[in-house]
Amino acid sequence: MDGQAPENQGIISFLNQNRIVIAIVILLLFGITLSIAGATFLPSLMLYSSEDDGSTEVQPLEQADVVLRFFGEVLNQRNWETADQIIAPNIVHHDEGQDINGLVEFNTFITSLHDAFPDGAFSIDDIIVEGDKTVIRYTFQGTHEGEFSGVPPTEKDITVTGIVIIDVANGKIQEMWNTFDNLGALAQIEGVELPWVMAHNWGTALELNSNEAETIGLSKSEIRNGFETLWNTGNPSIVDNEYSPEFVNHDTTHAEVQDHEAYKFLIRNYREAIPDLLITVEDVLIEGDKAVLRWRATAHNFDWGGITIFRFSGDMIVEAWWSREALTLVQQAGLIQEN
Repeated sequence: MDGQAPENQGIISFLNQNRIVIAIVILLLFGITLSIAGATFLPSLMLYSSEDDGSTEVQPLEQADVVLRFFGEVLNQRNWETADQIIAPNIVHHDEGQDINGLVEFNTFITSLHDAFPDGAFSIDDIIVEGDKTVIRYTFQGTHEGEFSGVPPTEKDITVTGIVIIDVANGKIQEMWNTFDNLGALAQIEGVELPWVMAHNWGTALELNSNEAETIGLSKSEIRNGFETLWNTGNPSIVDNEYSPEFVNHDTTHAEVQDHEAYKFLIRNYREAIPDLLITVEDVLIEGDKAVLRWRATAHNFDWGGITIFRFSGDMIVEAWWSREALTLVQQAGLIQEN
């Protein structure tokens, strides 16, 4: 490479050839349990990437390192010294129904989860990185041994899914948008009955052929507009035109919605139940063949949010993972009471 010392070329060549091994070692050092099947997060952790002109430059991806330490050392190992090192004093954490401001309040929030589930642990199912933001699709498992959302200990084991977007700047976590499935947790510890089927795990990811496209053939604005138009009009032809017939849906709130036709039926049901429903996409992130949409749903007496990960093959959506503020939704709909 022009302008690069021979010894530096050798180091970069070695790291490029062994980047996946390096990434795995980093993850293991942070004590994070991995769900390998179907996950495509290893490319996100590559320390070096090739530019269009054929040159190679260092891409440290500091934010991914910080996020992995947060999951491994803070959430799973309860290391508060690490929390002080990697979380900004003025952190803002957006969680269902509340905004948590500042490191002291945030640590109290995390401690309450640890108290409710002393053996609780997070596993990472997918990681997506764009710029300063890292998206983690995760699974949480633990035993309910302390008060959670007003419910006394039941000693029940639970499995809960979620997606979080984490903004890192200057080596510290500045802001987080989290969609922990509180409704799923309550359904397991309190036996909440709902008029639909829930799941408590992500299920198996779709296996695409090696010749499938690894990049998205649409811009962020096109993805945003397609999503908003579909949900705000309920036009089923959009699904027919933009979603693969083999589309696979992973929706823990609506476990019965697993394919192309069921997805159209779900949208129609929402629009019939809430005619003035308005979906607004607040952020779009893209990495590889995945797009992450953080969105807000509003209507008369309704206001809830969510994060959806779409997997593309070219310009067609082939797979999706949903995490939403479902507890807020059912409370606003009067299906269950607030504690």
